Amino acid sequence: MGRSRGYSQDPSGAAGGGQPRLLATCLDSRALLSLDPAVVVAEARTLIAAAVPGATVAILRLDRPDPRGVELDETTRALFTAAVRDLGIRRTAVATGELLAVPFVAEPEVGDPVSSRAALGAALITAPQPVGDDTLELIGLIADRAALALEHAALYETQEAIAHRVQHLLMPIGPPAVEGLEFGVLFHSATRGAEIGGDFCDFSAFSPGHVLIAVGDVSGKGLEAASATIMAKYALRALVRTARWPTWPGDVLRDLHNALQDQLEPPRFATVTLVMIDAVHGAMLVSSAGHPGPVVVRADSVERPMLITAPAIALTGASELEPYPTERVELAPGDTAVLYTDGIAELRDAGGRFYDDVRLQEALDGLRGLPPAELVRRLAADAMSFAARPPHDDIAIVAARLL
Repeated sequence: MGRSRGYSQDPSGAAGGGQPRLLATCLDSRALLSLDPAVVVAEARTLIAAAVPGATVAILRLDRPDPRGVELDETTRALFTAAVRDLGIRRTAVATGELLAVPFVAEPEVGDPVSSRAALGAALITAPQPVGDDTLELIGLIADRAALALEHAALYETQEAIAHRVQHLLMPIGPPAVEGLEFGVLFHSATRGAEIGGDFCDFSAFSPGHVLIAVGDVSGKGLEAASATIMAKYALRALVRTARWPTWPGDVLRDLHNALQDQLEPPRFATVTLVMIDAVHGAMLVSSAGHPGPVVVRADSVERPMLITAPAIALTGASELEPYPTERVELAPGDTAVLYTDGIAELRDAGGRFYDDVRLQEALDGLRGLPPAELVRRLAADAMSFAARPPHDDIAIVAARLL
């Protein structure tokens, strides 16, 4: 920690002795470094109680009431108030021994001229005898480490809330109702805190029997990558809304590249596949910018169209003048187009083998005839059972079946 306090000196030296074993326990405590505030508080209470045998310890946080419902008398409340106001240990003699208030102090960020030291709460200790200087130093160390953990926990909670909100923006509320089509959508988030992935999918449907499906992935992770993903998704939505409808996917991807080439800072880029399905005429137009193309599950086969894939969006700084390559695929009633992000392809089994295209098509071959919602659920389950470890990237799967 390295944060020093101006501890008051206690000439009695009682209950001191340095307590080297407890000091080592404090320094090695994983619980005291937890991102769960309740775990941090419980561990700090346990360590302080061990440092002062026979003492009762309560920890009050300023951001929420103590879970034990501690009621403070006038003396204790005054001591607590002074400790959190002045950011220093306060102590007073009482009939049963000694009462101490040890603040948990949050330090300002290095280089931040605005933030300042502040108390997150305090430990209230009723000791059966005066506490010695060595023990007081140990209690201060425990409080410092707990304060740092509580700071990190608060930051984690904030980032996690932001990440979940961003994740919500990246996924559609649900597929649209399109005459002649049935949809299944599954999204598995690998989000942990702010380590959000860049996967997204979206739907546009502006006329009967037509839908444009987009699946994509922006390189990188974290909130910076997530902000770029939101930019890509909503730029794409704006381009689709202003284009001729039904739109030509290759035109939209060209325009998306030109719109984002100066907005995504290198080395960030986006991979996107666009699919326009015409349920009226039984056709699908497909264009891809560095992203896996769709797989078509038919009544008697599983096929991947021969798709010419263009470079990823914003991978190069040159503007594109020509539309990205677009392929037309005929669909028969009962055929299902399956789109996905590369979170599936990156899964590995215990032997290091990837969930590759062969494995994917074999799995889909066993799922022919299923409704889209059931198909995406079982495909994801197969991929998860294949993987030796939980996915480190988001997984999005969209299935659209022609009725």
